Amino acid sequence: MPEPRAMVRVALKSSAVFTALLIAAGSFAESFRVTDIRLEGVQRVSAGTVFNLLPIDVGDQVEEADAGFYIRQLFRSGYFHDVEMAREGGVLIVTV
Repeated sequence: MPEPRAMVRVALKSSAVFTALLIAAGSFAESFRVTDIRLEGVQRVSAGTVFNLLPIDVGDQVEEADAGFYIRQLFRSGYFHDVEMAREGGVLIVTV
């Protein structure tokens, strides 16, 4: 049975304040080693651009406390209005 998806979501408010919501369906709170990174929803920029903006590589250890930082890095680029990060096993899923 696949591991439940845990998600971190950050939304850009009209006041330009970032807010983060941790939905602990599984346990993104635990650290895990990234075995793969999957992008979803990429339309206006190339996947390579997203990978260059994302300060995570396959093999990195990811902690819950770092998720907000990673998401803010993508928002700072100005390319995205909504960014979500989820985990399925060792696969980090980034939806933009």
